[in-house]
Amino acid sequence: MSGKAWPDVPVDVGPMYEGERIRYKHMQVELGGPRVKHKFELARVRPMDEVEDGRITIVGPDLKDMEEKS
Repeated sequence: MSGKAWPDVPVDVGPMYEGERIRYKHMQVELGGPRVKHKFELARVRPMDEVEDGRITIVGPDLKDMEEKS
């Protein structure tokens, strides 16, 4: 599988990259790991009639608006 499955993603995506790591110097933000004191994951489940395909809602700042290495 390559990025062709997701034409808006400008890089290859697929199982061939499973296990690959992004090194700290190449990160924009770190959303967990040893450098972050508090970390969490929130997963919410909604009935299908409340789900709109393709809709994403960002709560908080967008990654592009966050300070590098924050």
